[in-house]
Amino acid sequence: MVISLIRFALVAPVGDAGTEPTPPIGLAYLAAMCKKANVEVIGIDAAGRNLNKTFKIPKYNLKGNGLEVDEIIKLKL
Repeated sequence: MVISLIRFALVAPVGDAGTEPTPPIGLAYLAAMCKKANVEVIGIDAAGRNLNKTFKIPKYNLKGNGLEVDEIIKLKL
């Protein structure tokens, strides 16, 4: 069995200056528990894969930091 763990891009209100990507500690914890149970894990940290990329979500006046969902889907794992 293979499990994919995904941490999506960081999303915050436009103009927010205090929100920054942090290490995916929760993702790492879940991956370690799965490996203990002999389950193969694929981890994707969308914020960490492209820290310098930002994108807008104008419908909700939000901004994102990292890979967008379409980019995650296109990853060849």
